[in-house]
Amino acid sequence: MRKLFQTKYITMLLFLGLLAVMFCQGISPFWEGLVNAVNDRQNTGVMDFSAVEGTYNSQFEGKDFFITLNGAYQRLMGARVLNERYKLDNGHLTYLVPETDVENIARNTVAFRDALARLEIPMVYVSPPSKLHPTDKQLPVNAYDYSNENTDRFLAHLKNEDVAVLDLRESIADDGLDHYDLFYKTDHHWKAEAGLWAAGEISDYLAGLEEGYRADKMLLDPSGYTFEVHENIFLGSAGRRVGSMYAGLDDFSVITPSFETDFSFSAEAGEIIRSGSFADVFIVRELLRSEDLLLSNTYATYCGGGFSQMEIHNHSQVCSPKKILLIRDSFSDVLIPFLSMGYARLDVLDLRYYHEDLMDYVEKLAPDMVLVVYNPGAYEEKNSNMFDFLK
Repeated sequence: MRKLFQTKYITMLLFLGLLAVMFCQGISPFWEGLVNAVNDRQNTGVMDFSAVEGTYNSQFEGKDFFITLNGAYQRLMGARVLNERYKLDNGHLTYLVPETDVENIARNTVAFRDALARLEIPMVYVSPPSKLHPTDKQLPVNAYDYSNENTDRFLAHLKNEDVAVLDLRESIADDGLDHYDLFYKTDHHWKAEAGLWAAGEISDYLAGLEEGYRADKMLLDPSGYTFEVHENIFLGSAGRRVGSMYAGLDDFSVITPSFETDFSFSAEAGEIIRSGSFADVFIVRELLRSEDLLLSNTYATYCGGGFSQMEIHNHSQVCSPKKILLIRDSFSDVLIPFLSMGYARLDVLDLRYYHEDLMDYVEKLAPDMVLVVYNPGAYEEKNSNMFDFLK
């Protein structure tokens, strides 16, 4: 009994000591954040306490350790929700997308299609899947996500206006794929393997519209690629919020053609220039591994990050000669390299970061086709600027 009492006493002292350490570490960032908030009030007349929280979160020493420690404890307790991230029945992590009024962004998309039509440029809207299966969401009790419902209403509006739509959820079902196997467990993005598959689906769809979009089948045949699997190296954006002890780690594949390729690549109006093989141009290996998983950006191994503008030339003799403009979000990081395999030129714009006149870019480029590829998370009101095509 005495030994048990001593063990409990020591455990309590260790716990109190840990709290004391956390308190002492938190004093400096809390004070700095409070000073920032007071200064902001003097300048703006508004006391913004979010500045305190932001400074505290960014400057708290040992934050990563405590995130991981808390995640381990929550996992032992069987928690299904941590830091606004939900653990599904299959262990995947996700966030909840609220119900969204999609009418305005749908109208903007239709108006963009009409503006392109006046230039005799066709447009296809490509809809990647939500991380959550349309019917088998696997969420904990009393949690609800509207990403699929928002998508249904948005695509219905486009189809009512005769916008060409490729709904990749239907392609997943048609091909008999495992929906969740297309996604990383610790991230909301789909895998590189899904990017290769989606490029093939888009290529087939475009070839069905016009023969000129057809490229040699071998360019997107997975059997012609090497899959270099790096085990347990990727902690996605959801995983970084809860720590690897709660989320686990994902494998990450570097997928490259087994045959000869030749590309030219530029980004940010020529600030970044690369040329050479697929691997030389699209795979940024320094992002593949990081000593700090909570700060890593492994997903950006493909292309190298969220550029506002990219211009890619494929010098293959067996690709389609067509010129395509892709309007993208981050889901396209793992799509762009493989989609580039099929066409002579692929230009890419991210309207979250590209603030020039889009229609001016279109008129100068004169593409054969415009693709808009936005994942269902883009329909949230906070992302409405992504649909300001004609601003």
